[in-house]
Amino acid sequence: MTFPRVKTSDNPVALVIEMVAERRHAKTNAFWYKENGELLSVLRALDWPVQGADLRPYDDAGAKLLPLLRFFPQYYRLILGFSYDLNVLSGTPHAAQPVAAWAEQSGLAAKELSDVARVEADFLIDRALNRPQAGSGHATRLQAFCENSDAFRLPDRAAAYSLTHMVFYATDYGRKPMAQNENIRRSLIHAGLVAWLDQDMDILAEVVLALRFSEAAVPDLWANAVLRAASDVFCGSQAAAGADDFHEMLMLNWAAGQLGGRAFAFDMPHDATTFHRPERGPSALQELSAQLFALGDQRRGDWGVMRWRLWPALSEPAQARLAEVEAWPEFTAFFQGFARADLGVAA
Repeated sequence: MTFPRVKTSDNPVALVIEMVAERRHAKTNAFWYKENGELLSVLRALDWPVQGADLRPYDDAGAKLLPLLRFFPQYYRLILGFSYDLNVLSGTPHAAQPVAAWAEQSGLAAKELSDVARVEADFLIDRALNRPQAGSGHATRLQAFCENSDAFRLPDRAAAYSLTHMVFYATDYGRKPMAQNENIRRSLIHAGLVAWLDQDMDILAEVVLALRFSEAAVPDLWANAVLRAASDVFCGSQAAAGADDFHEMLMLNWAAGQLGGRAFAFDMPHDATTFHRPERGPSALQELSAQLFALGDQRRGDWGVMRWRLWPALSEPAQARLAEVEAWPEFTAFFQGFARADLGVAA
């Protein structure tokens, strides 16, 4: 099915808000708060000039946040994030502080099993109540986690996601300064190398943002790749909203805006419900991993030694992907860990 195409250049975000708020999930669905909260968070981070009329799809939801939280306390982090960003963007009270106060008084953060979830909860509550973030034991543990660059030399999307989000929370999504930290920078580069070799533009966009927010240089290769990928977004009308590339679209456009490019510069058909990007090409990461595993005990952690054995077995796209980063100073240490020569396994 095809639709008349509508240029979004005049007010692209109004159309994106309408689509995400009205045509993807019911407002009783937790995914509605997740996606709309993420969208509003990105718009606030970009200082996007949202007009009051653009936010009308949120009028009913904004007025019901406290009753909603009391009935669905398990979704408190989604509701807290949505509440605060809607409040800031609209300039009108939408229960951000009462929602945060109720969440704190109910001890919801203390029930989290994950350190990352507890740090996020503390960040959201402190931000909504307009008070400085207090240090905690789980924050100290996560600092050590972020500084352990060796841990990010293997594919682990959850770990990479946690790493970038720790930077996001520490900087309030780029609004607060963060002292340069070489160990965290190296961790981000390692996570970015995994994403680059796997053509995972969702994680790569987050790495680019985290590097920028942590006062570290963003490699031109990655910045240009993110800008190109953001321009590749297109919309569709498939019924399965939530199984598409919504999050990748959002991260790419956020990163594009932070890099000085155009955010949300895609066209949108009438009645579109989904976001998409072209299918990924071959994964150099998977090809490299398969060849390393096949070598068994002959694996070595020295790229200079292993390159001549691995290169002929890789596809041309994989070779091209590797060729763009193999001379980076961080690649030597990255490959040493990725090869897993000392562990006797590769996956």
